[in-house]
This record gives sequence, structure tokens and C-alpha cells, in this order.
Amino acid sequence: MASIPKGLAAKARLKMSDGVELYIEIREDSKFSNFYTTFTARGRGRNRVKTQGMPRHRGYARDIEEAVRKITAVMKENEKRSRNQPRLLNTKIWIHRKRLYRKLISMRPDELGLTHTRSRPDPRLARAELVNAQNIPLPITYTPLEKRWKILTGRQ
Repeated sequence: MASIPKGLAAKARLKMSDGVELYIEIREDSKFSNFYTTFTARGRGRNRVKTQGMPRHRGYARDIEEAVRKITAVMKENEKRSRNQPRLLNTKIWIHRKRLYRKLISMRPDELGLTHTRSRPDPRLARAELVNAQNIPLPITYTPLEKRWKILTGRQ
């Protein structure tokens, strides 16, 4: 039995009638924009050729099972259009590290790297001068243009 690569939380395999296998993986270092990584594998053994597929974002599916269902639905729709299209034979899903998989699935988008948030102290403490207001990080919406506008209008 082959060892599980470090950081691999879950993997799904979709096997086609022409021998091509499509893999969908969720890894520990996955970001929001490429949460589900995909690749195709053709051949066996040393002749196996892997090609990187299009990554899917976290909003594409709530878990790996739903991602597999969506991709198989698209494949079956394409089968109807063309007779030369290879058929989907079977699918298999492995969840290698259950705790890591649950943690990644339950993470918020900002925890997965979609947005950047900066923690700011409570404004009431800053007004009461209990916290050094000079070290307050700038808000996300702050721009140099806003600073210039405040100087021009005389607002503080």
C-alpha cells in the first residue's frame, strides 16, 4: 500500500472508459481560490503522464462529495452531446486525514486567504487613551487619497 502524501486531506478519483483518471484533491495548504486541485493521469506505471487541471474555488462546492457530483454531472451532460466522448465508469473518494478535512471544510473564506483583515483595538479604549492610538493599523479601506481629502477639507 502506498503512503499518503503529507498534507493531503482528501482525494477523489473519477475513472473514464478510455483509461484516463481525473483526480480532485484537498490539501492542507489550499487557499480559497484553488481549494480543489484537479489533475488528470493517463497511462500506468512509468508511462503515466499527469497534467494539471483547472483548480476550483471553495465556493464551488461545500465538500468533496458535492464537487465530485458537480463534475460528474457535467461529464454526463457532455456524454449526451458526443458519441466519441469517453464514459464515466466509477468514482471513489478517500478521506485520508479526517480532522484536517473537517477543519478545512469548516474554515471561513478569510481564514483560507480570500481577504486580509487587520485587528484593531477597541475605539473606546483609543479615545480614552488607554491604548496607544499611534500604533493602530490602518483600516482596509484607507487610501492616500482619503488622507489628502481630510487634509484639504480640514477634517480630523
